Amino acid sequence: MNETDLVEKLGFKLVALAPEGDPEGWAVYGKGDNFNVCCEEGKVVCITCYDHLIIKGKDIIGRSLPEIAKFLNYQNFVEGEPMELHLGIEIPVEFENLGLQLWVNEQGIAKNASLDDASL
Repeated sequence: MNETDLVEKLGFKLVALAPEGDPEGWAVYGKGDNFNVCCEEGKVVCITCYDHLIIKGKDIIGRSLPEIAKFLNYQNFVEGEPMELHLGIEIPVEFENLGLQLWVNEQGIAKNASLDDASL
């Protein structure tokens, strides 16, 4: 089964955004600008959400990093180096044991979030 078959089996009608692979070497599929599904060797390795990510009934996109950390009861997150991206400077924040990565702006507000295969 290839990535397209896998993604369609999950019930999504997605288009290949980076069928040859992104910088990580993953095939990337999406529908609009809301989320991406990244696959490697026929397996989903990451889902990235840009508008909403609901965890325990709460949308964490648009919330502050301290608020998210408190809500998740997880203070041992790791902040990466700020990077210039298409929406300005963003900072990756890893919640490693949860399989969650946030990208926050310079004000510490979550702009998008990714769940990796540890959380799927």
